Amino acid sequence: MATGYYYQPPFYRELRRFDGTLNSNIQAQKSIHFLTGIDYNFTSVGKTF
Repeated sequence: MATGYYYQPPFYRELRRFDGTLNSNIQAQKSIHFLTGIDYNFTSVGKTF
């Protein structure tokens, strides 16, 4: 099992509108990840996969 948290502040281009004014309503990109996995081995035709 694994977890992760991703946080990226906005870039300069995202902070400014096309006319040059400041966009104060912008927020950082955030993401939370949860990961689980399993390893399963089986035998078929005399080989282990």
